Amino acid sequence: MIYIYIISAFIMIAALYVQTQQYIRAMIRGIVIEAMLLGILSIYIGIILKEPDLIILGILIVILRGFLISYMLERRIPGIKEIYREKHSGLASSLIFSIVFSLVPAFFIYYYIFNILSNIIVFPLIILFLALFLFIFRKSTFAHVMAYIEEENAMILLAIFIIPVPFIIEASVLLDVFAFIIIAFIVIKEKTRHEPMEELRG
Repeated sequence: MIYIYIISAFIMIAALYVQTQQYIRAMIRGIVIEAMLLGILSIYIGIILKEPDLIILGILIVILRGFLISYMLERRIPGIKEIYREKHSGLASSLIFSIVFSLVPAFFIYYYIFNILSNIIVFPLIILFLALFLFIFRKSTFAHVMAYIEEENAMILLAIFIIPVPFIIEASVLLDVFAFIIIAFIVIKEKTRHEPMEELRG
């Protein structure tokens, strides 16, 4: 059980790492690490519980999220990939805000709603709120796509702990399909940065 906590904690740390980055390639690599750890955790739990479906889920996460989606994102980075970054002022203040207001609601939800379950669900809840604030505070399309993927990771991690296995696999594949559609046909073909007035116009 201790290894499940450790891997979950490292997934949360990877989510925090993404929050601290302005360079898009570094953010993508953070998402890759997050997906890899999530896949490893699913495989590990599947082996412990003798659930082949969880092992399959872990393999799908590693392939689809760890490789394919991140590869598609990285290919779309314009210019010199290593130095392309998001122009984001107030990174430190938004990071502190994100951490504080991710911890507080996560523990509130756990204490008042899910307190009959294991406290391990705090990890996916924190990641979910971190992804939400990543979407709120960042302006680039790349950051928004990664926030969406991070939210998916959080929901899958939470589902692994509380939802029957077959439903998790179906939901995970469906979410990955949505991610591919967004990346391939809608988001990345738009401008890489949204201005406030454009966001208000929708």
